[in-house]
Amino acid sequence: MIKLGFAKEWVELIRRCVATVSYAVNINGRRGNLFSPTRGLKQGDPLSPFLFLICSEGISSLMKVARREGLLRGAKASRYGPEITHLLFADDCILFGEATSIGAKVLKNILQIYESCSGQCVNFSKSTVFYSPNTTEENKDVVSKLLGVRTAINPEKYLGLPDMVGKKKKELFQNLVDRILMRIEGWSNKFLSQGGKEVFIKAVIQAIPTYAMSCFLLPDSLCRTMESIFAKFWWEKGKGRRGIHWCQWSQLCRPKVEGGLGFRNLAQFHVALLEKQVFKAKYFPRSDFIKSQLGNKTSYVWRSIWAAKGVLEKGLIWKVGTVAELIDSQSREWNREVIRHTFAADEADRILRIPLAKIPHEDFLAWGGDHSGEFSVKSTYKLLQSFDPRAYAVQNVYKDFYRKLWLIDLPSKVKIMAWKASWNYLPTQANLLYKKLSANALCPRCGVAAETSDHLFRECPLSVEAWSHIPEVKCPQFNSLDFVQWLTKTIDFLPLDLCHLFCETLWAIWGDRNARIHEKTSKTGKEIANFVINYIHELDGVKNKSQKATKIRSSWQRPPDK
Repeated sequence: MIKLGFAKEWVELIRRCVATVSYAVNINGRRGNLFSPTRGLKQGDPLSPFLFLICSEGISSLMKVARREGLLRGAKASRYGPEITHLLFADDCILFGEATSIGAKVLKNILQIYESCSGQCVNFSKSTVFYSPNTTEENKDVVSKLLGVRTAINPEKYLGLPDMVGKKKKELFQNLVDRILMRIEGWSNKFLSQGGKEVFIKAVIQAIPTYAMSCFLLPDSLCRTMESIFAKFWWEKGKGRRGIHWCQWSQLCRPKVEGGLGFRNLAQFHVALLEKQVFKAKYFPRSDFIKSQLGNKTSYVWRSIWAAKGVLEKGLIWKVGTVAELIDSQSREWNREVIRHTFAADEADRILRIPLAKIPHEDFLAWGGDHSGEFSVKSTYKLLQSFDPRAYAVQNVYKDFYRKLWLIDLPSKVKIMAWKASWNYLPTQANLLYKKLSANALCPRCGVAAETSDHLFRECPLSVEAWSHIPEVKCPQFNSLDFVQWLTKTIDFLPLDLCHLFCETLWAIWGDRNARIHEKTSKTGKEIANFVINYIHELDGVKNKSQKATKIRSSWQRPPDK
């Protein structure tokens, strides 16, 4: 880290994280004594992958220097393709070089330097060397002895390269499902809030199939299977406790501003990833991806990408043509008749307002899914979402509500509760009766009327008393509206700091209702209001401490050149 330019103080902080770690083992439900490891961090430690990436940068730099100085030659996947010297796969790597005594010595020297600098010892007994078919037996023996590495007899066995047909394809797909289930199993005993579940799904389990989706065309049935696992985990109340699926997973995948929660739609994200993974040098060196052909004897990866190309073309995402056809070459002005005939009226007006250069130049392909014209997975995914015929069109007034809701500075669990209330996804007694999960719809707090969202948050005497002690958020002009309109209009009307207080009160009322049912405890309306005010003060105190700490920190500066 010092060699890469990290500050000594920062390196010392990281060293303490590694050197001061300790563990304890639970045996038969009892915690054992603490002990300190002697081999650094465990594999699952959040810091571990970041430190490994820094180490990987070291060996990557050594390989690049050797190639730049002409000491090392890499391998090419095709005649016009780039020369590859190394590939990194998590904690494994493949190094490429010439099968000669000189090439072997160069690789051996690079590994020894890396070992002495990083402290990571290469296990040559677990390493394997592969040769191209035209390598002589004499060269194989020389290289294997110099490297001290065994020769691969069956490359597919050692590399784990599936032929992607029949049984092996099913094994890969099942492995993805098993890894997701295993990760969920490891976290099911943790008491995650809905906000914690949101982060866990987006950052952890939805990331598991990403690499496979960027290389192989997965069946739609597999994507649906994985999404059903995500949905079950999202709605369940705890390990082994099934929850109510209030809506389809596709709605949760809509952007937050459109009333969803921003989870990934795997089928759409899959297509976007495949479109990004293009093998130009091998499959279309002298043309572009749109004009590429499938060809014969192609890899499974290329067939997967090409299949996704067809999906995008059917969705009218790629619009191929030349701008020159829209311009009068003599006057260097737009051909208004052609433009009016080709494009919609609003698009034609925007095109005609674009000034033209006096000197013509060649056209080039630009990606229409982003203002920059650059292709990206993110812009493709958004475009696919906009073409989804099943998408629910949210009115602008509700878009404004959701946009403001997610801007409120509150814990995610509070905002998700408000989001559920806006869609009537809360398990009130009225909703449970509708789903035939309860025989009684009466409010468990007052027992006077049916417990709808409107009654729970606005009409129940306890709620009325709680709101009376928080007069700052009263909006009497919206009292005649139904619950959803009252909720959206109030948040739209109040400034952000009072929206903070309003949503927290909704959450406190919902929490008190659940405590009465499950914990047999109760609070008065005034006690609910006091809880809200105290909770807000605690959040503000944490935020102020964080802001003070941020002000003390000095900004990062580039290390001086050496």
